[in-house]
Amino acid sequence: MSTFEQHLLDIDDAIGPEVEERNTHLKLKQKVTEWLIEEMRRADTVFDKLCVGLSPYAGNNDWNGDFKSNEFEVICVLEFPYAMQIGLDNDRRGFVHLDMYDVLNKLANDSKSDDVFILLSNLVSLETAYLQRQALQNWISQVINKALDSMHNYPYKVAYNRCEYAHILSVFERTTTVRMIAIDFRPVIAFGKVNWMKTYAKTIKNKYYYSWYALPIESSLPADNHTHEYTFLMINPMAENELLWSNESLKVVFRLLCSLRDNYGLHELRDYMITNTLFWLVKKSSGLLNGPTRDIFIDALLRLNKFFDDANMPSFWVVECNLLDVFTKVDIQLYKKKFQRIYTQFVSYRKTKQLPLDRVLEHFFVK
Repeated sequence: MSTFEQHLLDIDDAIGPEVEERNTHLKLKQKVTEWLIEEMRRADTVFDKLCVGLSPYAGNNDWNGDFKSNEFEVICVLEFPYAMQIGLDNDRRGFVHLDMYDVLNKLANDSKSDDVFILLSNLVSLETAYLQRQALQNWISQVINKALDSMHNYPYKVAYNRCEYAHILSVFERTTTVRMIAIDFRPVIAFGKVNWMKTYAKTIKNKYYYSWYALPIESSLPADNHTHEYTFLMINPMAENELLWSNESLKVVFRLLCSLRDNYGLHELRDYMITNTLFWLVKKSSGLLNGPTRDIFIDALLRLNKFFDDANMPSFWVVECNLLDVFTKVDIQLYKKKFQRIYTQFVSYRKTKQLPLDRVLEHFFVK
């Protein structure tokens, strides 16, 4: 193993999650979330009808080191009885709107779903027929609070804090004020394949086009568009976990890229953009994944370098969408120059025989 390769792996050890300590909290997390879902079902009959359970796939925060060893992300999957129309937000790349017009029309003629119809009618904009992000979150918050009202016989104390797009549950022993675990509870709406999505018949299995979720989160762009309150982020935890995160080297590369970004203050480069870069790497260079981590890392830097040089990062799933549209021209040039320097520097490290750890470490943010 080269010195450069070893340094990258050592740095990853420093920035990665504390696996052993994290595993000690997993059983409690599973116990609490199973109890919570059951109580939410009892508290609200519509939630019981719409909830299809918890996703077995967490987001990348579950292992990328951003969370502490006792912090977890849980994805609660809701599924409507009839298909929605999914539309792209042309001003916010990676975001969609959920058009509920057909859903409500069909529910209106479904006598067995009167309660679902009444609820969803209150969550949908009369003007656009789009599902309203905050209305959905408000309803989920009400259901959680109702569920927690029944916790007086539960062996743990659970404190609830509503955030912008997540619901944070802090779990304590009843005899102490020290938090044991925290759960980031995220509701999502399931949807399947849409006609505007790019397909890769030879390399991407069909099932991944039917495993999409709409996460109720606002875009970082200013709220100067009438569709701002209807934005949902497209996520596909199944595809990410099975195509990317099942490969240990890609996990390492993702963590290194996030740490490098934070160290250089390149905060406009979002996690989903880095994930998108890795999807392109997997499709075009699948043989690379069996090689050293340093080669995968440098190849990812090369792709990022090219994206900013072209001022275009095509979405892997919607290729006509340029994820860099959210950048200003000034930022594009700034990021281009930085990635050119970073890429050149790391290529030189691959050729250096006696490479001090400090020279590599200075590029990364280590907590």
